[in-house]
Amino acid sequence: GYDLDVEYYNNKVSGYNSKNVYSGSSSIHRIGKVSSDKKFTLITDANDKIAIGETYKVTYYVKLLSTKNEDQNIYVLPTDSYFYPGACDTDMAIPSVSLNELYPGVWYKITNIVTLYSPYLAVKTPGLSDIYFDNFTMELVNSDTIIDESEKVIPLGKVPARIEENEEFEDMEFEDIPLDDPIIEDDVDENVDSNDEKA
Repeated sequence: GYDLDVEYYNNKVSGYNSKNVYSGSSSIHRIGKVSSDKKFTLITDANDKIAIGETYKVTYYVKLLSTKNEDQNIYVLPTDSYFYPGACDTDMAIPSVSLNELYPGVWYKITNIVTLYSPYLAVKTPGLSDIYFDNFTMELVNSDTIIDESEKVIPLGKVPARIEENEEFEDMEFEDIPLDDPIIEDDVDENVDSNDEKA
């Protein structure tokens, strides 16, 4: 299921651009017109549960187009519901990647090692951020599995060098989010029921 301001992105969406899909024909899109954090669940079948207490390698691809919250994180989030994002316990959110590690317009491969204590998994995204997600996978691994720092965030396109003092990109300029409508200031999660299969 998807919160408000998150959509299943495919060629039926107005303005569809295949460059916003890493592979196949669809992705998940955080639209970015809402100021608050929003979530989406990753599992579409109630019987397809995570083994509680086990450790997983979670891998996905992400492309940031623009943001007004470059110091915020994307989180993976254990949840008790495969369908309703609002069922997540945000206190259990696990940092996945910071937006300031993502150069706009470039796909990245993100890898996290997480131990999960709920039967399903969701993703929490920052407000006012235009982000595409694709190809989520989960692999059961040993509890002592460690990955190198260089494997956690891998750019799949050309990005400028970082400035050591503040770890920002040399020419980082986050674009303003193109708005056809005013920014929606909301404090309450609104769930959009969706039976669409995840990308």
